[in-house]
Amino acid sequence: MASYMRVDYEAIDWIEYTDLGRYKPPIIVDKLVMTKLEWKKGYSPPLHTHEDEQITYVLSGGLEVDLDDEGIKRYEYLTAGQAIAIKAYVPHRLIGIEDGVAVEFWTPGWRHRANEQSLRVGESGVFVPEPPEMAAASASTSHITVETDGHAVKSKSAKKTNKN
Repeated sequence: MASYMRVDYEAIDWIEYTDLGRYKPPIIVDKLVMTKLEWKKGYSPPLHTHEDEQITYVLSGGLEVDLDDEGIKRYEYLTAGQAIAIKAYVPHRLIGIEDGVAVEFWTPGWRHRANEQSLRVGESGVFVPEPPEMAAASASTSHITVETDGHAVKSKSAKKTNKN
């Protein structure tokens, strides 16, 4: 079993979450998860909590973060280059003030949200998506299943290559 996995994350397809938001399949290590979130202005999931600590780092655009900080309502506005760290069980929500992209991290691992598209460290080798021109040339590679630590990952135009 490998102790790491290199991923060409930009080449992996987005997963549509709502009509105003989508994310990349989570990359999961034992106690840490990372994903990339893209939203449109108006994105607004409900106020929620979870058992994981969370860091959201804004790459572009703007987010308003609504927090219930021990009974006190707080509002933070984040733009590119800014981040917010939120402790476990703190009620919060992210609101898209303008279109944008962020990278999010969770610990101890966001495991309750993992799905068959999650990329799990433990796979032997390197996950490398196939270039679009090669995928178009072969209909049989348009959907490939990659085994990652016993969990199937389906990704369009992707293939697994082993590191030797």
